[in-house]
Amino acid sequence: MKKMMLAALLALSSTLPLAAHAIDVPEAPHVITSGYAEVKAAPDMATLSFSVTQSNKESLAAKQQVDERVGKFLTELEQLGIAKTDIEAGNLITNPEYRYPKDQPRELTGYRATRQLTVRLNKLDDLSKLVDSALKVGINQVNRISYGVKEADKLKRKALQLAIKDSKHKASLLARSYDAKLGKVYAIEYQPQATPGPMPRYGMNMMAMEAKTNTYVKNDITFSDSIQVVFKLKE
Repeated sequence: MKKMMLAALLALSSTLPLAAHAIDVPEAPHVITSGYAEVKAAPDMATLSFSVTQSNKESLAAKQQVDERVGKFLTELEQLGIAKTDIEAGNLITNPEYRYPKDQPRELTGYRATRQLTVRLNKLDDLSKLVDSALKVGINQVNRISYGVKEADKLKRKALQLAIKDSKHKASLLARSYDAKLGKVYAIEYQPQATPGPMPRYGMNMMAMEAKTNTYVKNDITFSDSIQVVFKLKE
């Protein structure tokens, strides 16, 4: 009877997906289980990417106008209590702008200066204030808003711990269900899953951003993990 029961358990393990058999298994009676867990958390931070652009007939004038707005914006950020380490101001890029008359050579009409800024906001309640400050100094575009979680590593570890607990529970339940006794762990297969990145929202001009800042739905961020384990069975 016991041999029939152990054979049933071995048959059960053979019905697992083919990927499961990449793990090493003993010749003795055993059971293969997998554990999975998810941990959800509300975003508590955001990263905003801004663009500042200005066109002018003179490249130097376009550059100076952009630099002036960026300088004012940095002052506003300082007043909001945002640390310099949470601000990245990219290099200024200047490109010529042309007009293309029909059947005529292109004509240089001026220059466009562009500069990118990235701001990490650790207090989501200040999102509206940050956008208002950007509008105040003439920032043109919000390229992206990405929501994240400060303690992402801690939540990832929690998901792994729960996945391990889930694998143990399944193995114990299977063994008891077939009147078997669970033995020691024989093999563990673990491939860390990528930590979820910030949830992005793309492309919004500042006028639209002003209207919608308070209507964003900040969905929970899910951290998940899985593990596969082979347990020996006591005869």
